[in-house]
Amino acid sequence: GINAEYGEGNCVTKYTVSSPSAEDSKDYSCTFNVAEENAQVRIVGTAAATVTLSVITEPTMMIVDGSDTTVDTVYLIDEEVSLTCKLSTVTDISQFTLEIQGEDGSKISTEDATFDNGILSLSHTFTKADSNGPFKCVAKLASDPDLTSIEEQVHIWSTELVAFAQETAVAGQDKVLSCTLQTQNTLEDTDLFEVTWDPTTTPENIIKEGNFVTKYTVSSPSAEDSKDYSCTFNVAEENAQVRIVGTAAATVTLSVITEPTMMIVDGSDTTVDTVYLIDEEVSLTCKLLAVSNGQYTLAIHQGDDTKISTEDGEFVGGILSLSHTFSKSDQVQDNTDGMFKCIATLTEDLTTPIEEQVHIWSTDIEGSATALLARSGEDVTLSCTLSTQNTLPEDGTLFEATWNSVAVATPQNVIEDGNFVTKYTLSSPTTEDDGNYDCTIAVASGAQNVKIVGSAEKTIAAEFYDLSISMEEGESSVVVDTLYVVGELEAAMTATCVVRPALDGQFTLSWVNQEGDVGDTDGGTYANGAISLVHEVPFDGTGPYTCKATTQGNNPFVMEQPLNSWTAEVKTPVRDAESKEGEEGSLVCVLETENVLTTSDAVFSVAWTDMGGSSEEVVVEGNYKSTYTLPETLKVEDGGAKKCTFNVKPSNENVKILGTAEGTITLTIKKGGTSAGVIAGAVIGSFVGVALISAVGFILYKKFFVTAAMSGGTATSAV
Repeated sequence: GINAEYGEGNCVTKYTVSSPSAEDSKDYSCTFNVAEENAQVRIVGTAAATVTLSVITEPTMMIVDGSDTTVDTVYLIDEEVSLTCKLSTVTDISQFTLEIQGEDGSKISTEDATFDNGILSLSHTFTKADSNGPFKCVAKLASDPDLTSIEEQVHIWSTELVAFAQETAVAGQDKVLSCTLQTQNTLEDTDLFEVTWDPTTTPENIIKEGNFVTKYTVSSPSAEDSKDYSCTFNVAEENAQVRIVGTAAATVTLSVITEPTMMIVDGSDTTVDTVYLIDEEVSLTCKLLAVSNGQYTLAIHQGDDTKISTEDGEFVGGILSLSHTFSKSDQVQDNTDGMFKCIATLTEDLTTPIEEQVHIWSTDIEGSATALLARSGEDVTLSCTLSTQNTLPEDGTLFEATWNSVAVATPQNVIEDGNFVTKYTLSSPTTEDDGNYDCTIAVASGAQNVKIVGSAEKTIAAEFYDLSISMEEGESSVVVDTLYVVGELEAAMTATCVVRPALDGQFTLSWVNQEGDVGDTDGGTYANGAISLVHEVPFDGTGPYTCKATTQGNNPFVMEQPLNSWTAEVKTPVRDAESKEGEEGSLVCVLETENVLTTSDAVFSVAWTDMGGSSEEVVVEGNYKSTYTLPETLKVEDGGAKKCTFNVKPSNENVKILGTAEGTITLTIKKGGTSAGVIAGAVIGSFVGVALISAVGFILYKKFFVTAAMSGGTATSAV
């Protein structure tokens, strides 16, 4: 115990082994004696201990817990445990690589190893949801990783401690209390753990179905034995590398019945007062405790006091019992208040019966569909409903639900029309999410004496389909959901609605306009795993049009794909524009559409006749406006017809423009300022010499030209 933490006032002796080598691997013994001057003080008992020291001289792997103690097996009651791999006798951090591997040999560690004082360390947090292992710490020589690695492994077993919180005993009748350590590991004997009970007893410990069960027998209990009994599991001392992580203790409260008491129990001898009956029948037993033989008669009645039991009670060991099978079809569904009573009557006094009642409610579980069909890419909500005769309380705390599916699910549980409904929403599923989704409804942990009898599970086989509309142009097709129709179309165009994957006859397709009129009622054509329906839609802005895909059968499922159609027109506020040489000007085109665009609708791009300028697009009053800025370098000869063409950006692949979204502006560019000849003459008249004209005159000419063009001055005044 030299490494233990001792409180103040204790005597601790320490022995330092300096720079140990292999020769220092041996036993070290300490012995305490009373100092000679304390003649009247005695130590009674052995005050000596031995510490065995092992000196590690070559790299050695170990796995330790938070107290730095070696472990090879963990029974995990908590949700997680942190363990550390330690490789000792390492020269530096680069000598070895260190990682933690799962059961299949794949790397699961995400952190980097740390190095301190010759030890390479790597920690990892293992959760209860992980596999049991074995998990391995693997170290490889960095300079030659193909050499034999240094490994150590640990098993981590998910574990629970189970015990009945409340137990009932009849005075004078032996009662056995039990606690069970349930683990994913299949135990073979009881040597691994030891159990202590409070009050103290010598328990009976057994292995049952691979789990450790400890039993405490309360012999001939009386009123004084009504109290708490606690069980605590610990690892047996000889299993030094085994840990229980979490609280391995439970308390059972025993109530000893000393006077006649009625209770209703199910087949597992657990008290019930409410049964939700999914099966066709349930057997319950009325028990009258702490009575003598012949003291009472026992009968079972419906809520209207009609006797339904046909047998007499059976007396064994101070308990009078009467069992009855309640049928869902014969008794439960006709009993609108769901109540049944156990009635015990004193043989000598019929006026003071002892009664206990139970409610049995006819119940069923239903899924949203046995084969759910849903449109791929849109949120889909799966649901299971526990429908019952009873109107459930609105707080919804009586039941809980779990979903075990191809995705981890957090359900939404609600009460609808008095029934319990659990909902699970899949976000944008695709055909890859096809599969079985299982919901299980159970009694909430806080609901006492309530039981579901029968399987409250449902499997929903979900299939997700793609429903799309494509525009056919010759041999090409493009999936669309929004059209902008410009002008009169030169050729007839069709829209094709497609559902895939599909079986022949699985869906009926139809086109519906915004007034609800149905067109093309032939249902569609099947080919190559898809059903399609071609329709010549009048692209005149009277949309939206909707393609509907309806499944065949008693529970039709409808999927819809809208096709929005908007008329559009390109307008040029100024058809004939003018500009001057050396000036900046601008041209404007606007795509006006019935659809009110917003600033977030960055749907279009605009191509202008290339003049070396730049364009800018904005949304103005719901329309798309493009402004093209003319460069200063344009000359008279650069004038002419200029075009703006609106296109759909590649990122908006489901939007299409039908027709030509194009506008034309005639641009005229005029000379700026006064003529070049006047300017040249003024410059020549102001200077003498060809050299000056060639060297300076051009500069002045250039400057004057710009000034004159911008200010409107004359040549003579400018010069």
